[in-house]
Amino acid sequence: MLRAIVGLFERAWLHLVTVAATIFLGLSPLHLDGLRHWGAHHQLGNWVIGDWAAGVWLGFLGLCSMAGVFLGVARYEKASRGVQAELMIALRTSLIPVAERFIKLRRPVNADKFEDVVTELTTRCVLFAKKDGDRCDANVYQLSGDRLIRVNRAADTARDEFVKSRKTTPRAVEESHVVDRVKSGELAICEDVQSADSRATLKLADGERNYRSFIAVPILRSDRSVYGMISLNSQKKNGLSDVHLQYLNNVARLIAALDSVNTSSNNANNASVRQNGS
Repeated sequence: MLRAIVGLFERAWLHLVTVAATIFLGLSPLHLDGLRHWGAHHQLGNWVIGDWAAGVWLGFLGLCSMAGVFLGVARYEKASRGVQAELMIALRTSLIPVAERFIKLRRPVNADKFEDVVTELTTRCVLFAKKDGDRCDANVYQLSGDRLIRVNRAADTARDEFVKSRKTTPRAVEESHVVDRVKSGELAICEDVQSADSRATLKLADGERNYRSFIAVPILRSDRSVYGMISLNSQKKNGLSDVHLQYLNNVARLIAALDSVNTSSNNANNASVRQNGS
């Protein structure tokens, strides 16, 4: 408990100082009058201590407030640079090698080989997101009509597909909402599946889940057509951050590129077959 309190203070002390200084500045007419009244009966040579103390106090509060703002901006920029650095390291060490191996495969890549590549990419996502004993899961789904069909190999707990239907059961409504969202190329971020707002916005059905938060990113081809989606979930509330979102966006672009290359190879082969046949 004490460690948690100390950790919270370390993260929030700058905001607390800034807020406190700003509040005191807003209330300055009240406590400055008190200082002047006290100082009216105390003088140091030709100085009226109340006016001098009031000026010092006001200046101190102003400096604290401005310093808090500038330090907050500096901390944010430093954190942003850290996120970008972490992301670039992850891309170089995990995604680029996978792309290089795919490039070396003979075209067109058959379904089993493509499944292997996508499965490896989802595994990389899990390893990237996994920390402090947290259990994560990632899956890729391909859009086929009114269905989203899982492409990668996964555990038994992963859904095999999402189906849009006219059924009105909570599960069916949730699945229909997911398919519609992916078709429109929308991103979904859920910090807590148990919150009422998330359930209402994302049409989540009631019931137990083996995850607490998730991010679902649409996979869009270069012509903006939809291939499907990649989802990453965590067992922790607020278990995923902006760096995970950026990582998923890069994985989604890579999968879209792999699919486009494979589709082009298939089209070229089909055209060659038709030409030879004629």
